[in-house]
Amino acid sequence: MSDRRKAFSGAIALLAIFIASVVHAQTVNPCSSKKKLCVAKKEAALLKCHTTAEKTGATVDAACLQKAHEKFDGGATPSQGCFAKLEAKGGCLTTGDTAALEGKVDAFVSDVVQGLDPGYPAPVTNTCSAGKKTCVAKKAKALLKCHSKAEKTGTLDATCVQKAQIKFADPVNGCFAKLEAKGGCLTTGDTTALESTVDAFVDDVVCELDPGSGTCPSGCPTTYAFTANGPDADYDIGWNGNGHDQHIPTNDRLTLAVSGCAGASPPCGQCSVMGPIPNAGGPTFANRRCHGNNDDNGTNGTWIPCTSDADCPGPGNACGYFFGPPQPTAAGGISYCFTNEIVGPVTGTVNVETGATALSLQWLRTAYSGTTLSHPCPECVGGTCNAGPRMGMPCVVNGTSALYGADTSYDCPPFSGLEIDEDVSVPVQLSTGTQTMTLSAASPNCRATGFTALKCFCDTCNTSPDVFTPCSSNADCAAVGATVCGGKRCITGANAGAPCAVSS
Repeated sequence: MSDRRKAFSGAIALLAIFIASVVHAQTVNPCSSKKKLCVAKKEAALLKCHTTAEKTGATVDAACLQKAHEKFDGGATPSQGCFAKLEAKGGCLTTGDTAALEGKVDAFVSDVVQGLDPGYPAPVTNTCSAGKKTCVAKKAKALLKCHSKAEKTGTLDATCVQKAQIKFADPVNGCFAKLEAKGGCLTTGDTTALESTVDAFVDDVVCELDPGSGTCPSGCPTTYAFTANGPDADYDIGWNGNGHDQHIPTNDRLTLAVSGCAGASPPCGQCSVMGPIPNAGGPTFANRRCHGNNDDNGTNGTWIPCTSDADCPGPGNACGYFFGPPQPTAAGGISYCFTNEIVGPVTGTVNVETGATALSLQWLRTAYSGTTLSHPCPECVGGTCNAGPRMGMPCVVNGTSALYGADTSYDCPPFSGLEIDEDVSVPVQLSTGTQTMTLSAASPNCRATGFTALKCFCDTCNTSPDVFTPCSSNADCAAVGATVCGGKRCITGANAGAPCAVSS
């Protein structure tokens, strides 16, 4: 497999991921050689921003991050980006891949930071963790330099690669080992895990920049994962207007097994997917929990981590899959905290080259009354739950809500007594692609108090109360024998189901 990440638009914005590595033959191309150095510089620059912040306990400097991005992609002037300048000279093996490689770098840096800072994005001061980030940056840069030099000679120097590996992973004199020997590290014993992360990233970059060289995987992926990408994972609830512009927390991840691809080797084309299966990525993405009976003492509760039903005590309990930690939401001056458990098989197809996806899934959505309007769910603050039945107990951040500035965790569930509703959805169909809708005078008015002067994208026609026909204009309703998009209909009496204007 290789690491390929595809963004798509739909009901929610998601990111597709699958990771692995393999290295074989070598091409000779000056442009590809320099592109590898562009990648090396960006990953080192981004990790340096995080390292600097961790030395002082400050939030990562947005200007520092932006500078690294702009040097790579050109910012407001794409032609000045690192790849663009090289491609302008001609002779490149690949073109137009700035966004693809930038996505790989960003994802790699995110994985490294979350792996070394379990409480990220909460600011922390830890010289060991800062040093480990520098170790990772140096190894990735050193390996990419080895491959960059190989593009000039046609031979990958094994000594160059070995030198980079020894500096990082030697059990006594390796970069991580020396830091852990001094003590005070946030994480320990993770040399192998981070080394694998670096190696997979470098192998995948080489594969993408040297198509057909033999560095690319010979087989098709066996897993495919979807991860919500924070503020871009936007969705609108209902047609009132006050439930619009909600956000799924970052790191909500769903992983599926891949089989039956059109091709036996890349390009694999369209493949079948089924799941869910356990997420990769460590505690941050561990989304299997006992679904229990929501008891607050945890003996049969939803928050207990599990890998099988045997891990879940209590009668009728089982180990279920959840799509993300508790999700904060507020609408109409009322706050809610939701949990989303996947309760049926997920099936569908995915094209592993383009990211085109069609899925069918079903979940149990449970709503709890929110703690406060600005903080609907219990949060993981400084490694402990700040509210709920496990207040003051240890937690791992599993997602961050940009809308509420809150870190949420499976370890911090809401009180069971605050449950107000639960609903099993009909199988939901999700697919990639973008559909553009434009608000106009013909669009229905939003219904919620304070929003009625605004236009909403959709509503239902004033047909039978048992038939909800979606519409975006009155014309859509006229086509089905109704009259008004968002209009009233009789719900009882002799005219039940007929359009109406006032009660009578």
